[in-house]
Amino acid sequence: MDDARNTRTERSFAEHDDAIINSPSPFTRIKYDRKQQIETFIGRERELAVLADMLASAINADTAFGVKISGPGGSGKSTLFGYFSQLVRTSELFGKAYCRIEKKDVKVSVSFIDAPKGELMSARFFWRSMMLSWDEENIDFLELFASQFALKALVVLWDKGVGHEDLRPLLARLHPNLDEELARHPVREVFDLGIYAQKLFDQVVADDGLLPRIRDAIYKGFRVLQKATITVPGGRVEQLRIDKAYIDNLLDMLHGDFDVQSRAKARLIGESDDLIKSDDQAITLINWFLDTWCWIEEKQACFVIGIDNIGYMTAELDNKEQIYSAFLQTLLQLRDRVKGFLFVLIGTTEDWDAFNKFVNSNRDYPSQLSAFFTRNVELVRLNENETRQALTDTMVKFWIARKKPLPPGNPCYPFSPDFFSYLYGLNTHKFREVLNALHQVWAHYKTTLRVVPLVRSMDMIRFVRFEIKGEQRRELAFSGLVPWEQDRALSWFEGIDSSFKAKEQSTLVEAVLAGSFETLMAEESPRQIRLVSKNAIKVVKADGESCNRIPDVYVELEPSNPFETRRAFEVQVKMHEPTKEVKLGEIESSLELLSYAKTDALLFVMTGPGLEARAIDRIKEAGLQERVLHASPLDARGKKALAFLCNYEALAGEKPSPAVIKDVLEQLFKAPWHELVDRIQNTGAYRQVAAAEGKKEKAEPQTGLDRFLAGAGSGATSHEAGTPAPVVPATPPTVAATLVPSPTAGAAGGCDPRGDEASHARQVDAGASGRAANAAVEPAAVPPAINVDAVTKKYGGVLKELEFILSETLKRRDRYKGRITKEYLKGKVPGALNDEDVTRVFSMLFKEAQKGDPQQLFRAVSKTSLEITDLGRDVYKRLRGS
Repeated sequence: MDDARNTRTERSFAEHDDAIINSPSPFTRIKYDRKQQIETFIGRERELAVLADMLASAINADTAFGVKISGPGGSGKSTLFGYFSQLVRTSELFGKAYCRIEKKDVKVSVSFIDAPKGELMSARFFWRSMMLSWDEENIDFLELFASQFALKALVVLWDKGVGHEDLRPLLARLHPNLDEELARHPVREVFDLGIYAQKLFDQVVADDGLLPRIRDAIYKGFRVLQKATITVPGGRVEQLRIDKAYIDNLLDMLHGDFDVQSRAKARLIGESDDLIKSDDQAITLINWFLDTWCWIEEKQACFVIGIDNIGYMTAELDNKEQIYSAFLQTLLQLRDRVKGFLFVLIGTTEDWDAFNKFVNSNRDYPSQLSAFFTRNVELVRLNENETRQALTDTMVKFWIARKKPLPPGNPCYPFSPDFFSYLYGLNTHKFREVLNALHQVWAHYKTTLRVVPLVRSMDMIRFVRFEIKGEQRRELAFSGLVPWEQDRALSWFEGIDSSFKAKEQSTLVEAVLAGSFETLMAEESPRQIRLVSKNAIKVVKADGESCNRIPDVYVELEPSNPFETRRAFEVQVKMHEPTKEVKLGEIESSLELLSYAKTDALLFVMTGPGLEARAIDRIKEAGLQERVLHASPLDARGKKALAFLCNYEALAGEKPSPAVIKDVLEQLFKAPWHELVDRIQNTGAYRQVAAAEGKKEKAEPQTGLDRFLAGAGSGATSHEAGTPAPVVPATPPTVAATLVPSPTAGAAGGCDPRGDEASHARQVDAGASGRAANAAVEPAAVPPAINVDAVTKKYGGVLKELEFILSETLKRRDRYKGRITKEYLKGKVPGALNDEDVTRVFSMLFKEAQKGDPQQLFRAVSKTSLEITDLGRDVYKRLRGS
């Protein structure tokens, strides 16, 4: 039974694959084309309501109005107006709740044109572009309008009892049962314009002698037609204005001779100078045309003119003032002299900024345009959910149109809503670019004759990155991924389903890191790694006892020259839950390797809250702070980078290159690989200088924070006359900046300081005695300036944490005597600092030292991970000394 069901499913998918390969891309129907129907349109109800409201205003007013549509490229400005035009043409607009126009009361025609490129705007340009935009594939707009006018004139003359003998054979050509119909219905009901105007046009084309007879009948009845007024909704009376030059050319549009038609059209739209020699004459013809249409339709007439890409007007032009001036003069002229017009001007935000700058530079234009542009529409790009919905609807319609059942379990086959979200993020939230990407995928299917279901995240990334974009598999760097890809890599990593999830993740990370270092050892040039191992290392303790210690990942570096000692470091991996700290017992083996010089440096790759207080104390007591180069839990970006590396081989089908590995290592340890190697190579020299600094401090005590600021700010001299500057460890400043721990990762369930009452009492006593001892300390002078760049380079990774500790200490002093615990700080430390933050931190530190209470700061620092960093040690020493 199962085999039969699987066979049916495979056959079903094969049929769907054939439908995809043999069909054009369904997404061409979404990408806006003025000649195509928009099948999928999501949202924008508020914007459509603004356009409908302005249309109602234009219909009922004696002046023209304008609307601006602005927004970034690809936000759907043209599509919005195109969809509005479609709603008008199909009369769907009049059924919308936000539309206050009745279909029976109006005749609305929409024209969509492009702004002229490098050409002066004029009323003649508007009229010509408007007329040409209305042409359809099967009939010229002016031909249809001429046939409507001719039929309407014949019907009015018959209704007035004029020339029935001449009119009967003409109307009988259109309706064979003319007498029977006229006996039951008025002539206006018999000859519906929508049907019989087209029939009249077909009859005239088929019979060359019919047009002269129609023309004669109309000319004979001119005086009757002039007196035949109509009343449009709203009570306004419209009367046909006879202008023989206009009517002659209009009726010539029905002529069988193509040359006669072409000359008549050129005159009517202004391509020749016979009828329209100036903007004034163009406006006169526009008004005649609009009034005649009202007379024909017996409705209020309105033109909606969409002008796309206003930036085209000044594209590649240095002198934009003349173009803008002509454009504005034309708009103001049309505003004052035509009615029933709504101009919708479309441009990017940058286009409108340039336009508004010119308008505001002329004191008359802002007030003149304020009554013209009464509403604006500001668009933003479709959001992710709107994009997913639009594309999902498109695929569903695609399958329904092919009369096939939706593919089993996935109506978007071969895509998926998640794939649409992926493309949305990959293409910087630009809907137009998403459509282009989908066209590319569809073309790939048709070319390769192979369809790839895109449902699983890793399949999507692999397909897009390697098959569509054609990227090198070994060069897909983490920093080149979009957030969606990074998030999916992390979801895969966190989705490891196991009873011992943390242990399984740790084992996986150890293996991946070891393999990555082996790749560096084999392929890096110049080679910097000599050995990668996870084997046991024998440690001989002081009492002669020996024992084996197994590092998580042991890496031995190549010496930089034959005379240097070989350096090694360990990466300790601890993938813990958000609330579970790394206990001392879990890292004692690594600390022993460090203490007995089997390794020179220790780096942690861990999740959760980080090291417990006892582990930090042990590191401090053993004097290993300088050799623990990274002791902070992974931040969000680091976790994603690690997950990406763990899944890289499955994603790309081969091992990552050294460049990819170094990119990930930089995210894990907050330092470029070459700086990390330099730091480890210099750990010995660093320890010797630090020891010398400690002896110097005993012989020559520091004055506290004042000395600290001078040393950190300049790294060279003290601001106190005659006082030697403190020795700073001889580590390159940029290395120190990147290797100090980043702010502590968040953890659920952080403790409130009010919990431990006994500890609280001890802190109160210590705080009181500290303040008494410092009451006589002379406030230190403020240094003339702080070298912010130097401070940022050296301490940039932890200054945000320090600022937070300081602010919490000051804020809570009155009630809790400045007691800040590491548990309380969990999950509360913000991200990286900018230069202004750095200055503020040191300013606050200095002011606090002046208050004579540096011990409060000392206690705050000593309860955090700052204790085992460069900055923490400096603050610790200098605050303790003061």
